[in-house]
Amino acid sequence: MRLFKPDCYAIITTESVRFDLSPVSEKTDRRLDLSFNVFATSGSEPNDGECVIYNLTETTRNRITEGSKIELYAGYDGSYKLISIGDIETVNNRKPLTDWATTITWGDGVRAYVEVNFSKSYKEGVKLRGVLDDLTSSFGLAVDTISHELTGLLNGGLSVNGKTKDILNKVTKDYGLEWSIQDDEVRLRRQGDPIDDEAIVISQETGLLEFPQITDKGVDFVCQLNPDIRPRKIVNIKSTGLGVDSVLEDKVNGFQIVENIRFSGDNFGGAFQSKVRCKQYNEG
Repeated sequence: MRLFKPDCYAIITTESVRFDLSPVSEKTDRRLDLSFNVFATSGSEPNDGECVIYNLTETTRNRITEGSKIELYAGYDGSYKLISIGDIETVNNRKPLTDWATTITWGDGVRAYVEVNFSKSYKEGVKLRGVLDDLTSSFGLAVDTISHELTGLLNGGLSVNGKTKDILNKVTKDYGLEWSIQDDEVRLRRQGDPIDDEAIVISQETGLLEFPQITDKGVDFVCQLNPDIRPRKIVNIKSTGLGVDSVLEDKVNGFQIVENIRFSGDNFGGAFQSKVRCKQYNEG
């Protein structure tokens, strides 16, 4: 089923105040004009985003600063979900013509990613899960890990001192794991594992906009913006009926796992889209 009436809004939290920009104006019967571009990846590098918000009040413009937190929501027909959350890195206010335009960039958990250090020594025989718990919790963010499932021991002793992100990159690589920060939460998984077992159907009926492309990285597709498509989410592509040779259909159809996704849209007439890169998913 195609989705209609796309819309989006932001909530910005500073040290002293929370600006909820979701209300609809009684005069215009719409929210503040807003456009956005968000990139999310399954890798450990922080997801990033940029948005432009038009005609914020002078008070609001002056109080949004670097280090504030932004939440971006988007959806259809009055139903909205979180698209991205992050630490604001830059704020640029300008008035090119008649309207003020505030451009905001952010990174998902970027302050913790860049700033947090970790130092500790572990003796031989220490459980791997204890080390990973220490590392992931040091960011000061919510944590979602499979460390409780890990029963192995460290391969020898370990003494670490440096950026938590660098230590995590090395330890996870050595033990066949991967980590990332998604929506202000540190997530640890086995390499290649999905975030859950439920698959999102991608078809013309659910918003597929063009036939998927086969690349040297996997399969790329474009669909209407779907907030439920996230890195390491399983999708089930069903691209039949688009007038393409069945051989090509067989190459793209079936279960894929999302590697990265770019959300883009605006609420004053532009397209709401998800551009997704994925690769074939083989369970187990």
